Amino acid sequence: MRATKGAHSARYWAQSAHQWAEKASHETTGQRRMGKGVSNAKSHAAAPAQATHRVHVNALTFRALSEALFNISVHEHVTCSPRRLLTKVLTDPDNHIFNLSVNELEDICNADALIGTIRLNIRIDSIVNDRLREFREYAEAQLGRPASVLEAINACIYVTNRN
Repeated sequence: MRATKGAHSARYWAQSAHQWAEKASHETTGQRRMGKGVSNAKSHAAAPAQATHRVHVNALTFRALSEALFNISVHEHVTCSPRRLLTKVLTDPDNHIFNLSVNELEDICNADALIGTIRLNIRIDSIVNDRLREFREYAEAQLGRPASVLEAINACIYVTNRN
């Protein structure tokens, strides 16, 4: 009796997995995350475009990020996320990030010193991503070499912790 029950259970899970895979192939990733089927695709079309940055940071960079998030949270009396931090710094009307000196950029923008094993996924609006790209171009012009997304994120952390 037990062997029959186990075989039935395995067959049930195999059928369920097949049905789930077939359903998933008809949905987009965003719809699956939202728990929505294909029929609701039109309702999500008006959402602003976003970009996701997947970076690996070391413990020191993660600690600096945590400190920056804490500082903003205390200052604004709301919980701050990495997304809010980047939005705040990159859309700042005073453009503090674009006023960094070459010496500061050389200290901040060192990808080898920032990369580690802690994985971060940061989703930002495309407008903020455009500003991040502008900063990377600015840093490239100042440093004479390309600046990575991680280096740009570290610059945002630096500006937040400095102020």
